[in-house]
Amino acid sequence: MAQATKMGADTATLEARRRRSTGHACSKCGGEIAQGDLLMVRVMAMEPSGRPRNRKVPYHRKCYGL
Repeated sequence: MAQATKMGADTATLEARRRRSTGHACSKCGGEIAQGDLLMVRVMAMEPSGRPRNRKVPYHRKCYGL
């Protein structure tokens, strides 16, 4: 987004990009996530063999909380 601002994109274009869907579904609520609302959380789980396995889980910014 910073690059688009430097190139002279207007605020309507920037807002449209922020509202565009990412294709991810929130892990907590199940809703589609907009580009400006996407939060990818890295989760580590142990495999049955005892080795750690990292994966990224999508959340809305409002849905993710400790």
